[in-house]
Amino acid sequence: MSPLGLPARTLDEDKLYNARSIVKDLRVQGTALWGRFSGSREQTLAYYRDLVTAFRADPASNAELVGELDRTVTEMQRLAGR
Repeated sequence: MSPLGLPARTLDEDKLYNARSIVKDLRVQGTALWGRFSGSREQTLAYYRDLVTAFRADPASNAELVGELDRTVTEMQRLAGR
């Protein structure tokens, strides 16, 4: 179980879904996308990179999902120009 009381796989899948949505929207909306977040572009990118690090450190996380999240966050960073 995660600190939030949810199975780690549920969190992995949820964050992967969210990251994929951001990548899709970056392709369509470009930089206008960042206006919908309360944090800055850099804060949002750092948040998702930190999630990858945290999930990798959690033995309950699914390595396949974490790997896909890592690849998705890398693509997010590329599209964001970082």
